[in-house]
Amino acid sequence: MEALHFKRTLHNFVNQSNVESKLLATFRAIEHIQDLRLDLELSLHVARCIEIEVSVIPPNKKPNKLELFIRIMNALFNLNESEVKILTNQVDVLHSMGKIKGISVFKKISHSVGSWITKKIL
Repeated sequence: MEALHFKRTLHNFVNQSNVESKLLATFRAIEHIQDLRLDLELSLHVARCIEIEVSVIPPNKKPNKLELFIRIMNALFNLNESEVKILTNQVDVLHSMGKIKGISVFKKISHSVGSWITKKIL
């Protein structure tokens, strides 16, 4: 069966839902994640994961990262309006401090080469 190729807005929506479902599966696997509801470290980790996942999407098709962050956190914790505002402020502060960064190309390449060598040797 051939894979479907979406264009324009539908392609953007599919990219966003793929990123969201992948990250939700990752974070739901963490035990006792409910205890970290408004934790700054969890917010930083989710934001960095979103940044890394979105970095491979072409620039004109990237989803809104803040909106994606809020949707992921809302799916994990079922947030109310005041908690959404707190998380939005946390992301703004983390972004202004330069804490939310993607992985450099050098690190990506070195990690993939290192894992390939490890597979071949072991």
